[in-house]
Amino acid sequence: MTDFRFEILSLKDLDKVIDAEKRSHQFPWSEKNFKDCIDNAYWNYVLVDISAERNILGHCIVLPGVEELHLLNITICPEYRRENIASRTLFAIEETPYLKLLIEREFNQQNDIENAVNIVMSSQGIDRSRALATHHASTAIKYLDCLSPSPSKQALFDLSDYIVSRLY
Repeated sequence: MTDFRFEILSLKDLDKVIDAEKRSHQFPWSEKNFKDCIDNAYWNYVLVDISAERNILGHCIVLPGVEELHLLNITICPEYRRENIASRTLFAIEETPYLKLLIEREFNQQNDIENAVNIVMSSQGIDRSRALATHHASTAIKYLDCLSPSPSKQALFDLSDYIVSRLY
């Protein structure tokens, strides 16, 4: 499982972010969309691999409102999907009000980024992500009951097990 940290999205990240956006979506955001978000002080983050220098795993854009947040974009690079990075992030934000504070102040104090990573890693976000993946795999398997036994059906069962087990 890849560990990550939040960093503020800057103009120097745009090439990598736009590349991930294009590889991920049929109708990707444009460079202008991202620049508008940066110019308008939305909460613009890249998710960066802890073990690699500036290896961007994905990005998220959040519009703060009065006592609420609006998630405008969360994209994980295709090569890092199935690691539940997005759900781990969202579950940790939901579970830990202090993480919301770190995000609100844009990680501008010493150790904010390290604290955010520790919160995500120690929260129930990983367990909840695992439960969510298991639930979806179980649901998919139920829909296979109508199929006659065959190598194809068995491959779909095996694929569900593989996807859940490789995440953790």
